[in-house]
Formats: sequence, C-alpha cells, structure tokens
Amino acid sequence: MNNRERIVIVGYAAAGMTAAGYAKTYSRLAEVTVFEKRSYAIYHPCSIHDVLMRVLPGWELIIEEPPKMPGFNVYTSTEVEDIDPNAKMVYAKNLKTGKKVKTEYDKLILATGSIPFIPSSIKIEDKDKIYTIKTVEDGRRLEEEAEKAKSVVVIGGSFIGIEMGYALAKRGLQVTILEYFQDLMYEKLEKRISKLLLKKLQEKGINVVLGEGANAIFSRGGKKVVSTATKEFKADFVVVATGSRPNIELAKKMGVEIGSLGGIKVDNRMQTSVPDVYAAGDNVESLELISRKPVLSLLASTAVRQGRVAGINVVGGNDFFPGTVNAWIVNLHDFQFGATGITKEYAEKIGYKPVSVGLSTYVKPSMYSENQIVNMQIVLDSETHRVLGFHILGERDVALWLDVMTQVIIDRKTVEDVARIELVYTPSVRECIDPLHKLADSALRRLRRYLTTNSFHLYL
Repeated sequence: MNNRERIVIVGYAAAGMTAAGYAKTYSRLAEVTVFEKRSYAIYHPCSIHDVLMRVLPGWELIIEEPPKMPGFNVYTSTEVEDIDPNAKMVYAKNLKTGKKVKTEYDKLILATGSIPFIPSSIKIEDKDKIYTIKTVEDGRRLEEEAEKAKSVVVIGGSFIGIEMGYALAKRGLQVTILEYFQDLMYEKLEKRISKLLLKKLQEKGINVVLGEGANAIFSRGGKKVVSTATKEFKADFVVVATGSRPNIELAKKMGVEIGSLGGIKVDNRMQTSVPDVYAAGDNVESLELISRKPVLSLLASTAVRQGRVAGINVVGGNDFFPGTVNAWIVNLHDFQFGATGITKEYAEKIGYKPVSVGLSTYVKPSMYSENQIVNMQIVLDSETHRVLGFHILGERDVALWLDVMTQVIIDRKTVEDVARIELVYTPSVRECIDPLHKLADSALRRLRRYLTTNSFHLYL
C-alpha cells in the first residue's frame, strides 16, 4: 500500500483509540484522522463508578489527552454526519462552531461504539431525574443528583446497574435494584455465584428485587415512581441500566451490512461489506467461540482487541480477530466477580450436556490472618470434559484465575488439563494446592460420580 494513505477513524473510545495507535505504529507515514463527538478525546467509562464511590477523587482523572505525533489528528466536539463510500468522503460538523468539515479517506474505520438502550416497554412520563450512564457528563450529572438525594431506584441488575447501585449505596443512598429476571447477571453468571452476589449486595443494604420488570416511570408528590406489574417503588431519582445497543446509524446510511443481532457484520480482519471500510468495538457482531454464533460482546477488552486488528490491517497488515469467549470482571473494591465462557443454562440451549461444579475455599493457609474465601464454579461438557465456562466471586485477585481459565476455554482444554496446569506458589499468596486445582479435582470426582470429604466444602 501507499504508506501515506489517509486513514479516517470515526469514534475515539476503546476500539478507535487502539486502532489509531496501531495504525501509526505499523505505518508512521500514514495520515490518521479521528473524529470524536465528545468534547474530550480519551476517557475511561469503566471507571465512572470508581469516581462515584470516591475510589478516584475526581472526574479529570478518567479523561486523557490524545498522543501528539506527526500525521495524527484527533478532532473532538466533531460529529460525523454522513459518509459517501463511493467518493470516499467523510462529512462532519464542529459542534462548537458549526463549521462544516469534509475529509477524504483511503481506508475508514467505524468505531462508533454503543448507546444506552431503554426498552420501549418502559413508559416514561417525563425524563426529569432519570439517568443513563455512558459518558463523563452522565457521571457528573448523576453525582450532582446523588449529593442532594436520599434514595434511588436502579432498573437493571447487570454490569452497570450493579456498579451504579453499589457506588450510590457507598455514598449513603437507599438503593433499590429492580431486575426483570430471577437472577442478577442473568445468563452471565452461574446461579450459585449469582446468589452469592445477591447476598453481598444485600449485606450492603441494597434492596434487590428480582423478577420485577419496570413498566413505567412517572412523577408523584415530588418523587419518581417506578411501577412494575405488581408493585410501585418510590425514590428521589432513577437510573436506567437496561443495557446498550450498537451505534450503527452511520453504517446503515452507508449501506454497510448489518447482522441479525443489530451489529455491523465484519470478517475476521474487521472488514465490513463495503470496500475499504472496517469496523471494531461495540458496534460490531463478534464470533463467540463456544457456540460459533455471532454475539454482541459490548466489552472494552473485545473492542481493544478488534481495534488492534483493524488498525494493523488498514495500513497493509494481515492480522485477524479469532473471536471471543466474553471474559469479564467487575471490581466493587470490597469484592470482585467475573466470568469467562458460558453458563450451564446456555450450554444446554446450544446442545451440550453440561455439568456445573463449584466450591468455596480459603486462598491461603490458615496461619495467615489476611485470608479470603474464593467462590468458583466450572461448567463442563459431561461427554468430552471440555471446559465451557468459569465463574468466580472473591475479595481480590480474581482476575488471575479468570485470565488462566479464559485461555483454557479458548484452547478447548478439558478439566483434566486444568488439574495438571502449572501455577505459581508461595504460602503467603496461595495454598500449595491452588483453589483452581481443587475445583478441577471436585469436577473430576463429580464426573466419576464419586464424592469425597476434604478440607473444603463441595457444592453440587
């Protein structure tokens, strides 16, 4: 390719930022132009709850300036209004000055991310004191509201709902979380770990109501009221955390093919159906490696990996995105939880005969006072013993086990492989028989329909 090719990237979140960096790293002569609608370039949305719970002391800490280098320009407060893929022209507008901008490209990356989604089944009378969370501005507005409020209803018991609910509870608010399904983190956490999570939230004083979907939000007597089919919940304000959807409006206007789940269809090089147009991040559909079906990953870690591939390939590289097992983690600082792979329930839906085995055990030998109990659950195919999922809740360091098990699942390893895996040991860090090895041995006994009694409790 011509090393001076013009690369235009729409969006500068996880995928766009990574794509821009790799494009310049692999081709220093490439001209990279980024358009970002926000007034700031880089920010860390996954840290919004950390500012709200005062782990981080200010919003400025989760905002960064873009790097400065020749042939690299990031235009903030600039919204892309249209793209002509035939003329290879991007039409944008500066939101502060109103000035129109048009830029030619040789290769284009759509990194437009996702937007908060409120189901049409929730009837909203007025939007006053109703918040969604995506940007720093959203976080600031929520913090300002929390400073003068005493109570909040959070609609949604998944990632954002739990993070926001916990953060607001730590600020002293009375928090109610409404979840439509009968489990927190529905289809993302094994039921036993989900129940342990529920207990943790309740211990924090959070009122978690399961199996109650919001039908309407309205005002009455100076309060916001959230109604379900059977009840009403009053609070000073409401946070709606019912998920996100791919931001695909530009892609649709360009004629880019959209998949069955509502995300942009891409190949493993992150190319779309339109020549010289790539896409990466929350706006695309990804290959899920266990079911081999498309999914909306909506994870920053996936967006970064896809952005890397797109950035390399637009400047003549030949990298590929293999797919995802959707590994994720939530850190509430008092405890952490996460998962990789799939649940037993989903495994059954896609044709496996799964077994789910769990344990709760201390991490270190008993002579150490600073110890913790870690709760693990493994999902296996009962016929091949292949590991399909791993779920965990503990006070700290759960990412270590999640990372190991993510690679186990990607490599299609069995529980026997997990039992043999080599892990580091020193008694002030872990037991010589690692909790992961204990879990694998428990699962093997379950698979042999043989149970023994040991120093830890086995959950079936």
